[in-house]
Amino acid sequence: MMKKEKAKGNIVSSANKNLENHNVSMGNQLVRGSHNLSLNEKRIIAACMSMIDSRNEIFNETYKVNIYRLYAKDFADLYELGIKNAYTQIKDGISSLVNRTGRLFDKSKNQIITFNWIDFSIKSNNSDGYIDVAFGAVVREYLFELKSEYTSYKLINTVCFKSVYTWRVWELLQSYKLKYNNKKLTSEMTPEHKAAFEKKMIHKYGLPNCWKVIDERNDEITRGRNLPNRYLVTLDDFRFQLSIPESYRWQDIKKQCIERAISEFKKSLNIEMTYKVYKSGRSVTAIDFQWKKFEQLDFIDDE
Repeated sequence: MMKKEKAKGNIVSSANKNLENHNVSMGNQLVRGSHNLSLNEKRIIAACMSMIDSRNEIFNETYKVNIYRLYAKDFADLYELGIKNAYTQIKDGISSLVNRTGRLFDKSKNQIITFNWIDFSIKSNNSDGYIDVAFGAVVREYLFELKSEYTSYKLINTVCFKSVYTWRVWELLQSYKLKYNNKKLTSEMTPEHKAAFEKKMIHKYGLPNCWKVIDERNDEITRGRNLPNRYLVTLDDFRFQLSIPESYRWQDIKKQCIERAISEFKKSLNIEMTYKVYKSGRSVTAIDFQWKKFEQLDFIDDE
């Protein structure tokens, strides 16, 4: 039986859109997944996502899939490339994206699923210098009709990144931004909830003194201090979210993923990020990132 082809929706073009002023928006499950993209592929995906009206465009799994047309000229302007180099990059990038997959945790199925970034109707046109991108069905589910549990950021804040790891750390920081900042933790917990929370903190993050950490944080909030944002993640989850190769040891992760991100944030965005690690014996089990609020940057809060 021949597979029925999805109907094509509108062609949404990058022409005359000034993409640097647009936002990239994704559901948090997608943000916190494993993207497995190169820097060039990430640039293409983000540029196309920035053309989406994430609050108003309707998700439909089977009918009228929109196509996002990215012109080499707009890609060149966005990432400060020569026009020939820009077209080569988007042409090569779309060729590799055809078979590129990612993974995410699907809450409804309670399991990790694999998804295709690109769906169908992908082509390049040499005379006009553009590529057409249609997102895969799973990806589209986390791009449209976003009302809650999503992350948005200005595309212009990422164009300076030279490493895809820096970009992924940035997205994760935005995903967890202000989630618990300046809110007292565990104040409404029952004894049963407190016991379960303590067990999770000890076994997942290796924090046997978690109540001391929480009490100190709550005390700081009571005294009116504006605390830094935090992102506490296990090393295993961090590997998954950044698609870090198994061959990378902790020193490789520290140098290539964390310290490079810290350097790029400080140099390009005037952001100060620090981190500390938690260990079980001699092995790193979790990373605690903290970073100062970015008053000078344009951010969009989750709603």
